[in-house]
Amino acid sequence: MTKIYSKLWGKNSKAEDVFIYILENQYLKVEIINIGACIKKIEVKNDKEKNKNIVVSYDEIESYEKNPAYIGAIVGRNAGRIEKGLLAVDNEIFQLTKNNGDNNLHGGFNSLSHRLWNIEKKEDRLLCFIKSEDLDNGYPGNLDIRVEYILNNNELLIEYYSNSDKKTYINMTNHTYFNLSGEKNSLIYDDILELSADYMMKINENSVPYELIKLKDTIFDFSEKKKIREFFEGKDSQKALANNGIDHPYILNKNRKSPIIIYNEKSKIKMEIETDNQAVVVYTANYFVDIGLKNHSGICFETQDAPNLFKNEKLEIAPTFTDINKPYRRYTKFKFSNF
Repeated sequence: MTKIYSKLWGKNSKAEDVFIYILENQYLKVEIINIGACIKKIEVKNDKEKNKNIVVSYDEIESYEKNPAYIGAIVGRNAGRIEKGLLAVDNEIFQLTKNNGDNNLHGGFNSLSHRLWNIEKKEDRLLCFIKSEDLDNGYPGNLDIRVEYILNNNELLIEYYSNSDKKTYINMTNHTYFNLSGEKNSLIYDDILELSADYMMKINENSVPYELIKLKDTIFDFSEKKKIREFFEGKDSQKALANNGIDHPYILNKNRKSPIIIYNEKSKIKMEIETDNQAVVVYTANYFVDIGLKNHSGICFETQDAPNLFKNEKLEIAPTFTDINKPYRRYTKFKFSNF
């Protein structure tokens, strides 16, 4: 049975109340805050030792207001970069705000990741609501967004819903950084990753994805489980583009219920990820030093559509557009276990 309760954390810079909402059962304890509907903590309960928080988090409200690394946040309206901020909807071009060089990143300035959400407790879940008005950061359509966090035994399910009054583009994700060791600022090199994907997207010098490549025989291939250390010890020009790390979209194979599995041999914690999204951007926290943490001390699995409105008919890859008659629905499930 899931217990859901909340507590006042403090005030933000606008003197608004910031709350921590807790979902807890015998397996997991999850904390969500109303800034960005961020995941602040996931504790995997263990009878043998102290419970371990396995996600990267801030200690201060102010850090979540700024949150340049999008730690724990719901990201939208778009996850990733849109080159030159140009969005084509049917025959109309919309100029999005450019908040990452010449590109639109994660929805633009003061995005959904940094705003206060309305949150309601309901039985086994938290309901998180926010509105994004027409031409918010340049995106067309008045958008009603609902994100649900649901705790069921050893699984955390995130469900995304949205409706628009006109045709618009949407591609949402959650931007939690995991560190399954449970040790703050420890590196992820010895985590073992298995990722069912035959293709990934190359990125340019501005980290904009633009072309599919086969993963076989590259250092980016995790189709057979291996330590992440093996990637960092390998040589590849694409690695240098992402500050010697991973920041690339993988196209998920459809033949596996949980295409992403990662575990830490020391903590004995394993995480399996299931999703109905077509891709996942794997990001190894390559710029954490900019916020006072160690680079590569967390790993993010941004389940989403292929970024930058990428299309490929053969692999059935296409951007998602929503309107009043076509609501947006997506889910991602995280299953935790001690092995």
